[in-house]
Amino acid sequence: MDIDRLLNELEDLIEGGSSVPWFGRRYVSEEDFHRLINAIRHDLPRSIAEAAEITSERDRILRQAQEQARDIIDQAHAAAGQELREAREQVEEMLSQEAVVHAAKQRADEIVRSAEHEAASRRADIQAWSAALFARIEQEVNRAASTVAQSKAALESQFSQEFRSPRSVPGVPSGPTDKE
Repeated sequence: MDIDRLLNELEDLIEGGSSVPWFGRRYVSEEDFHRLINAIRHDLPRSIAEAAEITSERDRILRQAQEQARDIIDQAHAAAGQELREAREQVEEMLSQEAVVHAAKQRADEIVRSAEHEAASRRADIQAWSAALFARIEQEVNRAASTVAQSKAALESQFSQEFRSPRSVPGVPSGPTDKE
């Protein structure tokens, strides 16, 4: 059963109960009341377990996203490092030839700038991707946390109302009598 549905049924039971004028009390079926309370008690641990499962899944997704982000950043660094090494090797090779020294220097600078630009571009892409992923995860976690908080607040509200009001027993007056 669904906790929200059970709470709605409990609310309907109370609102549909017989009203006691001047005392702000209602008589409800004790059997229906206990049936709903027992159903809520039965379903509440499942709702809590579902919330724990959502939290666990969120943590797993966060860990996985962090690992993927680290892997992508490491790959970008490795690729940039490889490109820089290749650029340096090309520069050294060109410098060894006197006739093309000037052209080699220009080409090496161009390769280094290109490699740095590519590395910066990859880092920016990785950062944007990571930010978007974490934003989606945060939205899902917030949605789940909101649902759990709303269910908890509704349940606490129902229980606090129940414990603030004396329980009415059919056939027994719940307020002061004229004999006092």
